[in-house]
Amino acid sequence: MILVLYTDGIRDETTARQFDHNVFAPLRLTRSILPYLRSQKEGTVVNPSSLGGMHSFPGNGIYCSTKFALEAITFALAEEIAPFGLKAMVVQPGYFRTGFLDGVVMAEGMKEYEGEGSVVAEARRTMGAYNGRQLGNPSVGGVRMVSFPFYFVGWCKLWESSF
Repeated sequence: MILVLYTDGIRDETTARQFDHNVFAPLRLTRSILPYLRSQKEGTVVNPSSLGGMHSFPGNGIYCSTKFALEAITFALAEEIAPFGLKAMVVQPGYFRTGFLDGVVMAEGMKEYEGEGSVVAEARRTMGAYNGRQLGNPSVGGVRMVSFPFYFVGWCKLWESSF
């Protein structure tokens, strides 16, 4: 789920739903699999991220903040589980022609931001126009994600590409 909303127009419940989906759900999954991975002394936790995990954009501040959070958690996790022979990484796959943008929640316009040249209004228009026209082929991308080596960035593996 991605929200295209004005930061000061988002209700707490909407923000909490975004964090539950993008941060707390991966944490619950990670906690559930780590005992098994530790017992086998090998494995990799892969968390899905986005360019939004490194740079925030107008209209996407809350979404991007969830990706920042997940990346920070994953970087810490990588160090914590390394002594068990385990790895953790984030994957930033890029833009794929999937239903991802079908689930975009668009904000109702706020008159304070709807003027000529509003960056948030432009973000809303761009999302709608871009949907279904992304360059990435999901079939090719999926094969490459499991077949190609990952690059090291800092202390956590990170891979970013569009296919």
